[in-house]
Amino acid sequence: MSTSTDIDNQTEESTVQNYNDIIIAQVDGKLNYTNPSDSFQEWETVTGGTSGATGIVLYDDTDNDYLILGQVEGTFQDGETITGGTSGTTATVNGTLDVSVTTLNQDLNNGNGPQPYDIHINCATRPLSEVYEYMKYITRKDSSWYIIQNDGSQNYTTYGEVYKFAQTTYTPVKPAPFGQYLGGTLFGARGIWIENMDSSDAKNFQLRDSNDTIQTPPNVVAVTVTSVVSGDRVAVFRLTQAGGEIDRQRYQLAYIHGDSVQFYNADTTNYTDETTDAAESTADDVYLPPQQSTTEGDAIYFGSNYKFSEVRINVTTPGNYSDITIVWEYWNGSAWTSLSVTDNTNGFTVSGTNEVTFTPPGDWAKTTVNGVLAYYIRARATFGASPSITTAPLAGECWNWHNYNGSNVVAIGTSISGDEPQSGTVRIVKTDGTDDIYSYDSWSGQRFVLSGTLSTDYSENQYVYVPIIDAEATSSSVTNTLIYSSDIPVLVRVRKYGIQPFQVESTITDVGLTVSAIRTTDNIVL
Repeated sequence: MSTSTDIDNQTEESTVQNYNDIIIAQVDGKLNYTNPSDSFQEWETVTGGTSGATGIVLYDDTDNDYLILGQVEGTFQDGETITGGTSGTTATVNGTLDVSVTTLNQDLNNGNGPQPYDIHINCATRPLSEVYEYMKYITRKDSSWYIIQNDGSQNYTTYGEVYKFAQTTYTPVKPAPFGQYLGGTLFGARGIWIENMDSSDAKNFQLRDSNDTIQTPPNVVAVTVTSVVSGDRVAVFRLTQAGGEIDRQRYQLAYIHGDSVQFYNADTTNYTDETTDAAESTADDVYLPPQQSTTEGDAIYFGSNYKFSEVRINVTTPGNYSDITIVWEYWNGSAWTSLSVTDNTNGFTVSGTNEVTFTPPGDWAKTTVNGVLAYYIRARATFGASPSITTAPLAGECWNWHNYNGSNVVAIGTSISGDEPQSGTVRIVKTDGTDDIYSYDSWSGQRFVLSGTLSTDYSENQYVYVPIIDAEATSSSVTNTLIYSSDIPVLVRVRKYGIQPFQVESTITDVGLTVSAIRTTDNIVL
């Protein structure tokens, strides 16, 4: 089924065929590896040293050591070396390509979280009008272009002329099977993900994920302060309200729920995933060791995607047992190792909410427990000669503490607002009223992920806030972006020794904000 004639496409065919820097690849499977020399780059081609098989890297999971590959040609062999064509990274193939993996989750940052997509398109920074023209060109009659598709059981080749859809269960878009371009907006077909388009088109598309749910991009707006010079200190602060104060009490440092809590029964050798139960306040719904005295080794595992220094546990039924000792351990990359702790639960025999504190070990490494990868510590029951249990301990809610000296995250008590900048600085208000300032690269849930680490230990409930801009100018303007959800009253401030402080209130709207600073020499300091 070739596409219909496009009467709106006035670009010469000789021009469109040169848009071949656009990459289109369907998820063809998951390839496990070992011994990576470094990380692979997305969109590079990896080649098997023995088989000569090739595939495009759509995702490299460096925690779990696997690649999601597209456009796979040939058969990768277990034990062969694969090499990235751009990065030069090498690794050893572990197993064969798992074609049951047909989608890759992508997050549009529109509040709906990661969603699955079958086909991924790298637009090569081209406008979406050119991307559409190329998609029409490769699906024209007599096209020699082809895509390697995956139905979950096998990979197969489909030429552009007959391409209809990502999966046979999807309804085809007959005029243009990858999607239509109408009124300056690209409407993607089901299961099609696009990225790396020209920045002017950042909002000019609509996707349908593999679940056939419409996904629209967020309204990303720019906040810019112009007419500054290198060395100016530039800040844009969120206000509590128009005409109000700087909102320095926006968040508070807090203990937060762990990413994984797992209980292991040594007698049945079964795990119980307690993650959900440990994140809510119902009493007695989380097992703690020991639960039985037949076989040594009952254990509770507390895990997080980031290192932590305390576990807070609400013991709702304190344990009563004899000749049983609770030992605490961590994973050092190769073995479970003794962890020195201060256990205020006294082996889960003290009722109420108490902390287990420790210094995070330097060799602490992630490991997988009950299928979940995380940094874990565990409390394990060991037996003496005559172990017995009168009352097995149970817990309600459990939390981790991340805000310690050396941590690479700042954890707060509520979900981070969706209109915070994706990167910037986070400020922690100290007891003397001044701020400690840290740069962050990203945020998710209740955690800001820092560029560096915290320089001191902090306390629960200290205030935290996030400026929209908080930087020293290196050119004539400073810009940051955020996802607009409603108007934001702000205070714009520019300061430098030798000029009069510039300060003005304004509002970030659905089109962003641009403020031109006024730099006036401060004759008093000359």
